[in-house]
Formats: sequence, structure tokens, C-alpha cells
Amino acid sequence: MTGSQAASFAMAAGVLTVLPGPDSLLILRTTLVQGRRDAFLTAIGICSGLFVHACVSAIGIAALLAHSARAFALFQALGAAYLGFLGLRSLRTAFASDLPPLEIAAATSAIETSPPRLLLTGFLCNVLNPKAMLFYAALLPQFLRPTDPVFVTSLLLTSIHWLEGMTWLTFLTISLSKIRSRLLNPRTLRILEGTTGTLLCAIAAKMIFEHLN
Repeated sequence: MTGSQAASFAMAAGVLTVLPGPDSLLILRTTLVQGRRDAFLTAIGICSGLFVHACVSAIGIAALLAHSARAFALFQALGAAYLGFLGLRSLRTAFASDLPPLEIAAATSAIETSPPRLLLTGFLCNVLNPKAMLFYAALLPQFLRPTDPVFVTSLLLTSIHWLEGMTWLTFLTISLSKIRSRLLNPRTLRILEGTTGTLLCAIAAKMIFEHLN
């Protein structure tokens, strides 16, 4: 892999990294409701999902998903269902009975704060996003030469994206955690959970609508 390959890929992947989406929404919600530690573990799970996209793209399955309506529809349905699940969970918290702010956070965290569960939540949020997989299917080939070892080069390029993703999500986590104490009140938490839940459900509905049309 040449320096120009790495630099060009870093620029393209960097744009994808900072665009608002389900991953950023999940980090925002986790940081403010559960804290910096939980958000960091979730970010590791999110960024680890990038290597799944890279492997799938490298062995050609992503191309199959892009050209097989049935395969893509199934994958899109799984992604939409998971995002919808995350959204409904946030909405349920938003409309829960009145609790002191720290109890609201604790009630949410009690289910999710084990490291394996946090890692899995982030991982599935990223892996079950069909647009991320199609992005990799379209992007990686542009930075591969015929003489490159496809699998190894794909993983090296993805490592660059992993570093960018972790840097961005860590920046979000640290920035949001600094104002967390000011936002831990019932009204703000309900607005946060309600907004996050609504947006995640809207993204899921959009994915389903695009498939039906």
C-alpha cells in the first residue's frame, strides 16, 4: 500500500466518519445517559464493525448484496429492525414514569453497562447498516491496484478508517461528557431519549420505505 493510497482513502473515509448517522446518535445518547466509559466501549464496538465490512467487501459478498435484490432486502430488513429496536428502547425510556435523573440513567445502564453488551450494541449498530457495507463495496476497489493483495490491503485501509472513527467518536464522547452534569435532569434526559429514539425510528422507516419503493 502506497502513501498516496492511504492518504486518498483517509480523506474519503474521513468524510463518512464525521457525517451524522446512527453511530453518532448512539454515542451521543450513551455518553449523556450512561457516561464516558460506556460510550467509549460502544465506540470500540462500532469501529470494530468496519472490519466486517472490509472482509465482506474483500471476498466479494458485498458486490453480491449490491446486485441481489433479495439478499440486500434481507440485510436491509435486519438493519432497519435493529435501528428500530434501539429507537423504541429510547422512546420507552423517554416516556417512563417520573424518576430522579440519576435513577433514570441507572435504570438504563443496568441493562447495558456490561462491557460485552456495550461492545455488541455498537458492533451491531455498525454491521447492520447496509449503507456502510455498500459504501465499502464501492469505495475499497477504488484504492486497490491489480497487483495488491486484496484482503491484506483492505484490512490496512480499514485500519485507517478505524483510527479515524475512534478519534472522532472519542472526541464526541469527551466533549459531551464535559457538559453531562449540566444535562442530567429529567426534562433534558426525556428530550434526549425522545429525540434519539425518534431519529433512529425515522432512519429505520426510511430504510424500509426505500426498499419498498
